[in-house]
Amino acid sequence: MSFVLPMLLLACGPKPPPPPAVRLTPEVDGLRGELVAGGPASDRVIGGDAAALVLLYGGELRGELGPCGCDERPRGGLARIAAFRDAVVAAAGDSPVITVDGGGFLAFQPAVDGRPSSGQHRRNVLMGQAMAVLAPQAVNLSWSDVLALDTLPDDLEAPGLPLVSAHVSGPSAWPVEPYVVVSTPTMNVAITGITSRGPAWMSPQGWTFAEPVAAVEALELHTKAELVVLLTHGDVDAARTLAERGAVDVVIDTGDHRSFDAPFRVGEAIWVRSHAETLRIGELRLFVDEPGLPFVDRGFERKVDLDDAMPEDPALAGRARAAELELGRQERFR
Repeated sequence: MSFVLPMLLLACGPKPPPPPAVRLTPEVDGLRGELVAGGPASDRVIGGDAAALVLLYGGELRGELGPCGCDERPRGGLARIAAFRDAVVAAAGDSPVITVDGGGFLAFQPAVDGRPSSGQHRRNVLMGQAMAVLAPQAVNLSWSDVLALDTLPDDLEAPGLPLVSAHVSGPSAWPVEPYVVVSTPTMNVAITGITSRGPAWMSPQGWTFAEPVAAVEALELHTKAELVVLLTHGDVDAARTLAERGAVDVVIDTGDHRSFDAPFRVGEAIWVRSHAETLRIGELRLFVDEPGLPFVDRGFERKVDLDDAMPEDPALAGRARAAELELGRQERFR
């Protein structure tokens, strides 16, 4: 009894407080970061800070239109991305907002014969159509996206996505451009992308992969825009070289990143990482003290959880539910 009583008292005692919903990093090189992991949805949106540009970013959706299938606290989903984007735009005032995807948005899981299932084909068609409704300004073409695109029928209608890659080209049913330029009231923004490459024996026929550093530099993007954003999926070394050489101003690094990392500089460029599966959306608020210069003086990066406290865009939420119902039926009758 003398042993059981202290244990009961401990069990009934005060529980440790939950982790804070907001974490801030100290400012280093004009950069600071914030993690918003909870709280009311209205408290997760900021504005009125006269940012020269707001970049919203994610990546690695892997064909999933809705939140991740986690049993505990599912997060992410196109409908929440769209709703958060719309809220940021509404609060932004005169600050322009650009939305990008770092790549890996399509599903690719080869079957035993090396070709994906018809269900995967349909999932990628639905994903492309839903992404077109989300309407990001640029979507990076990753290695897995190339493999997925190569399996789609040639006569498939393109969803009108702004796919970009500085160094990858091939017989895609969906057009891919080397870069896009987005004009805003504060600056012109050029956005391009690169990706790491898988095994050479997996390279689909007709696709070419140029050397990424030379390919980006050949675009001479600083002659086309005041700010250059590089989306990289996996190729950290090439992105670092481009940042050190001053060819890009912002690097959005997409990989299997799940930790909260402060933004940092490589050369003068700002480097941030997107969260895996866009369970948290990235928001980079940029400040330029001397307009007209490509150098970004200050940056505030936020990672915001897209949990069930966040609202959903009705159209994209409906698409996600319809897609899962259709794909579930297709799987049952295989």
